[in-house]
Amino acid sequence: MSGLGAYRGIKGEGVWQRYGLWLLAAALCLLIGLVAGIITAADIAEQNSELGTFADTFLKALPELAMDSSLETGTALAGNWRFFAVIWFLGLSVFGIPLVGLLLFLRGFALGFSVSFLVGRQLSAGLLVAILGVLPQNLLLVPAMIIAGTLAAVFAQKLWHGKVLWRSIGVYSGCFILIFLVTAVAAWLQGYVSPVLLKGVLSLI
Repeated sequence: MSGLGAYRGIKGEGVWQRYGLWLLAAALCLLIGLVAGIITAADIAEQNSELGTFADTFLKALPELAMDSSLETGTALAGNWRFFAVIWFLGLSVFGIPLVGLLLFLRGFALGFSVSFLVGRQLSAGLLVAILGVLPQNLLLVPAMIIAGTLAAVFAQKLWHGKVLWRSIGVYSGCFILIFLVTAVAAWLQGYVSPVLLKGVLSLI
């Protein structure tokens, strides 16, 4: 039993060394981008009154806007798949790791900027838009981005050390197919669920 426990400990340590540090690095890139987006949105909101006026007008008109759910879902799906396809491709290059980190940073920046700007303009309405319009799909997308970034970095590292076989490429690609399915659910939430929740709640304010 002690030998089996030691083997499991060594195996678990190997898995952590292989994936854990890259998982933390991917999450950190996303988090830094998120914080940078929040700070930038706060600065712009103070300096650009026209942009703030546009945001205020948008929030007030949102309950009356007609939205094409199928179009919104298709647009979100295409954008998500392009993003994750690029990360998949970067994982096939030994030089792709820095670019994966950059993509995660930019995605985090966009998320932090949009949420911070909306909440900063109108606290109650902006917070509802952030929770109902942004949060549902990102509960799936954020973990998917971190996992995809980790897989790409680990695979690129294997390429660097010459440890990649054709079977490894198949497993790597299969993991991304599962991620694509998750992003499809996120796109459906963005197109069909979030708009209904937003309109229903904002019409009551």
